[in-house]
Amino acid sequence: MDALPAQSAVIDPESGLPTLDYLAVRLGETYGTARRHAHHAFTTHCLVLVDVAAGEVPPWRRMARSAAMGRSLTAALAPGHPMAALGGGAFAVLVARDYDLGETVRRMREQVTLNAEALQISELIRQPPRIWIEPLPETHERAVDLLNHLRR
Repeated sequence: MDALPAQSAVIDPESGLPTLDYLAVRLGETYGTARRHAHHAFTTHCLVLVDVAAGEVPPWRRMARSAAMGRSLTAALAPGHPMAALGGGAFAVLVARDYDLGETVRRMREQVTLNAEALQISELIRQPPRIWIEPLPETHERAVDLLNHLRR
């Protein structure tokens, strides 16, 4: 089934990625699904966090970096991965904790580097990009708190 078109209010204008509020809704769905199947979301999913901030950059350069990151993350992942721009060069992706997790992180790192080179903005991106796996907290509320804490 094709995804429904996203409303512009849930899309970050710089990156083209969903907003943190949209990711919070998708996290709620993930916690609910896990609960219905007698699991914990922190055992089935995690957040992959990406930080490419390389100091202060002028607004137009920041927008170029955000657009490149939006392109990188959507190119690295199959459609339907919940993700969000957190601002200031930080991004979050909700990912299943499965056999493909390591490969998913590798693809993300590769796409960030390739797109930065292709768009000639490598100097705007932390080298190497900081990408890490963050376990989900026990509750949806704590997961939203974590995202808000990471927001810039």
